[in-house]
Amino acid sequence: MSPAMAAGVSKQLCEIGDIVALVEAEEARLTVSVGLIGKGFFDMPRYYFDTHDGDEVIIDDVGLEFSSLEAVKTEAARSLADLARDILPGSVRRELAVLVRDAQSRQVLRTALVFEIEILETQISD
Repeated sequence: MSPAMAAGVSKQLCEIGDIVALVEAEEARLTVSVGLIGKGFFDMPRYYFDTHDGDEVIIDDVGLEFSSLEAVKTEAARSLADLARDILPGSVRRELAVLVRDAQSRQVLRTALVFEIEILETQISD
């Protein structure tokens, strides 16, 4: 006897295949009767993270799915930090950015970083 059966939640022991079949049947029902599957109700939006290093641009043609704009902001900040960590050592001046687009190629947000080293004294005394 399963814990669900012992608690009176279920009268039968289900295997994973049974659960998958139930989920697929419900998705099919919603597709036919409500028309929600495939129209964005259950799908998470896809966002594309294009990286900019000065005039050099790398276009993201794969993208990632996120459930909220807050999650997109977090990923954009992480992407910029990773880009900076890889590119900045040894640099004197760099302008880095991550531009985020949605599935319709609309610009959603931008994170940017301007890095500059300026020597203020030509000689450092001991």
